[in-house]
Amino acid sequence: METANVVASPMVASWTAPVIDAGKVHDELDRLWGEWSEAKRRSLNGAQSAPEWELMRASTLNLIAIAETPKHAEAIEETVGSLTEFTPSRTVVLVRSGAPKSGGLGIRVSVHEHALAKGQAAIRFESVRIAAKRGNDELLASVTSALLVSELPDFLWLPASEIAGNPLLGDLLELADRLIVDTATLQDLSGHLRFLADLAQQPKPAPKLTDLAWSRLMPWRQLIAQFFDQQATQPCLECIDEVTISYGTEDDAGRSGLTAGLLMAGWLATRLDWRAPGELVRSRDGWRLTLRAGPKGRSREVLLSLQPSEAAAARVCLGAVALTASGASPGEFTVERTTESGITTVSETPTMSRVSRLVYGRLPDDGHLLSQELRNFSGDPIYEEALVFAADLWPDGGEE
Repeated sequence: METANVVASPMVASWTAPVIDAGKVHDELDRLWGEWSEAKRRSLNGAQSAPEWELMRASTLNLIAIAETPKHAEAIEETVGSLTEFTPSRTVVLVRSGAPKSGGLGIRVSVHEHALAKGQAAIRFESVRIAAKRGNDELLASVTSALLVSELPDFLWLPASEIAGNPLLGDLLELADRLIVDTATLQDLSGHLRFLADLAQQPKPAPKLTDLAWSRLMPWRQLIAQFFDQQATQPCLECIDEVTISYGTEDDAGRSGLTAGLLMAGWLATRLDWRAPGELVRSRDGWRLTLRAGPKGRSREVLLSLQPSEAAAARVCLGAVALTASGASPGEFTVERTTESGITTVSETPTMSRVSRLVYGRLPDDGHLLSQELRNFSGDPIYEEALVFAADLWPDGGEE
């Protein structure tokens, strides 16, 4: 029987030290790989030499992840350990608050293997975790470069960390080629969205930015665009006067779909050339703002509403997006997540009968999203434009 996607228990070495000795880290990794290779040779029925592909390590990229606590670090390593489609060669996890009781830095190195189907080379990768006492961000940043595999791209991942005002992030931005965040985890949106929007507008070589909240919106953007692939519905785009976006409320892990709702609004507005005369304001059922569309002097109003949804299917992302067009080309177009694995689309115009269809679209987990982003070495200008618009929409000090 063939085995696929089996994760072997990692080989681990841990110690404490007052400072990082990068040479010792590399020596320990080499020692662990040597032990692993010897164990592999023994498992191959005592063969004197194993096929080269049996002992190869991944050579893809470095992933630097920022964790706030040891618990967060374990979650990061678990997510990276679940990746099989695309795996970083080395993951360096910097723990901002997790120094050992004895003082100094806590250092943990490990080597991992994904055993795939028979005849396929296993995926092998490394992990280095450095834990410091709170307030030692400068120390963590200073040792990071020496811990990376040379001549590989460097991706920086903040799965659940503060962004604006994070000194460790500030020190690492010059090192990173890509920055991966998840704005669904953020609480103080005004400062964080503005920080990211400013970063997206910086001249390169600022790191290319991506957001897992944006990645979760991919099927929503595709399905909305499909409404208007037909020539008969394209005139409706110029007559949209109401947009309602429902987003998931905060879950037990502190994540919500609010930033997904803001990014969806930003995507629609930047694609359809809508303008925001100000910021969102509180309404009885959420947030509201009247946008402007069309050329100045002949513009029309588009009422934008963002509404929280308690529906389980809306968690972390959106519950529904409804577009209403009036005037010369009326129509109604709705995309709604009806189950955890199903999205329903409904469209109706005076010249086209009501069309409803159910599309399979399970909300991807963080491991799947991370794997996708690790294969993307370029930026997304459409996301950056949507982000800037979203940051301008959210009021300073706005809270859910």
